[in-house]
Amino acid sequence: MKRPTSRLKKSLAHPLDNDRQRLHEEEEKIRLLEEKIRKQEEAARRKLENLPKELEDRKRRQQELHRLHLVSSPTRADGLSKLRDKRHPLRQKPLAVGGKRMSERRAARMQFILLCVVLGVILLLLWKSLSAS
Repeated sequence: MKRPTSRLKKSLAHPLDNDRQRLHEEEEKIRLLEEKIRKQEEAARRKLENLPKELEDRKRRQQELHRLHLVSSPTRADGLSKLRDKRHPLRQKPLAVGGKRMSERRAARMQFILLCVVLGVILLLLWKSLSAS
């Protein structure tokens, strides 16, 4: 039996080295992905911490714009027009809010027409019965 030569030893050790190299590369990829996820998590955490402050700032800016709009828009005291802003405290709300929808209007119109036709038929029959006697 032949003794294993150095070439044979290299070829036997080589698959293990390939596996080690492949595992090392995969570990490096996983480490990079973990680092990327950690950075994203930290950015999301910072954003979440700043969110209440941003919401408060946005609300404050909207209120300021609302106040500016009320100051610059004509009022009843000006005699120029009604208040235009729906949220103004002095604006009176109409009694009939909204109104009928298009389908409801169409149905009401059809009902009116049918009632008129029925009334016309009744009047026609009444006239004929009076004229016959």
